[in-house]
Amino acid sequence: MTPSQLLQNMRSIDIVDTTLTIAKENESLIIDLNHEQLRHGKDANNEDMPEYSPRTLVKKKQEGSISNGKYDLYDTGDFYEGFFTEKKTDYLKVSSKDSKLSKILKITSGYKIFGLIKENMSELLREVKPELIKRLNEKLKRS
Repeated sequence: MTPSQLLQNMRSIDIVDTTLTIAKENESLIIDLNHEQLRHGKDANNEDMPEYSPRTLVKKKQEGSISNGKYDLYDTGDFYEGFFTEKKTDYLKVSSKDSKLSKILKITSGYKIFGLIKENMSELLREVKPELIKRLNEKLKRS
């Protein structure tokens, strides 16, 4: 491969698209990490979610579904079950197909429900980095 061909190959690489494609392929990891945050009462900005009312807290403890007293947005599991990712032009959208989404967003207004805290983003990047390097190398080597 000539330097000119290598340069042409470098110019043709869309690193954002390649990265988002690989991230989308790791949708289950992204969703699991987002769920984990919520179960620990943290939003995507690593802010504490509001605390449940004492009444709700008693109910959830009786059900065995509470770990720290903060909103985890897990009741029937439908909201979590509805999580999905959608590849956009320059980002990966995380949302839920649950019919109660608008109600949940209203209740949690001011909190970023969807997305990963820095620690979980680092975990995702560690996971996708080898595949990203592999695909970028493949694109550079094509002639």
